[in-house]
Amino acid sequence: MEPAPRTRRRRPNDRPDEILDAALCEFGACGLAGARVSDIAARAGVAKGTIYLYFKTKSDLVRGVVLRTVEEAVASLREAAVGDTPRDRLVALLPALWAFFCSAQFHTVSRLIYAELNDYPDLTQFYSQEIAGKISSVIAGLIDEGVKEGQFRTLDPGVAARMLLALCVKHAMWLSRPDLYLHLASQPPSSVLDDIQEFFFAAIERT
Repeated sequence: MEPAPRTRRRRPNDRPDEILDAALCEFGACGLAGARVSDIAARAGVAKGTIYLYFKTKSDLVRGVVLRTVEEAVASLREAAVGDTPRDRLVALLPALWAFFCSAQFHTVSRLIYAELNDYPDLTQFYSQEIAGKISSVIAGLIDEGVKEGQFRTLDPGVAARMLLALCVKHAMWLSRPDLYLHLASQPPSSVLDDIQEFFFAAIERT
């Protein structure tokens, strides 16, 4: 008699990520207020009580989604920032930054926060600190190196990093709605990034 096939057992260490994947989908579909923990559990294929072993509240789930999003983005940026000079490293970093802001994951998280800004101000502040703060610090560090080495003009690295983030975020959002922003409908995303890069370096480089 042949043994019964074994069912695949998920490792407990995988469960938080599986739950966060499900939460991201449910929040994207229903918003924070409309999402139910029971539906997140169903998406994740776990019991509702299992979620509470890892995340005590729905707000904790949002924080978990944002934290994981940021950690992955920062790791990707640091890995991409390779080059002989600060300028080279910043140029190498830009495609990874652009890919993050164009990703469905970022758009889902940002829509979630902005749509429910007034109802969850603590989560909005948390999102701002995590997304803008940690990603901006990576970019600001490279700009600061470039200023010290004389590649970039004297400026506030934090302000310059914020300006770059604003350019990338806004254009990525525009590109996600070509039905509304017709002036970008025929422009490839890579071309938009080229425009951003040219504009930004013209602003910060020594002449």
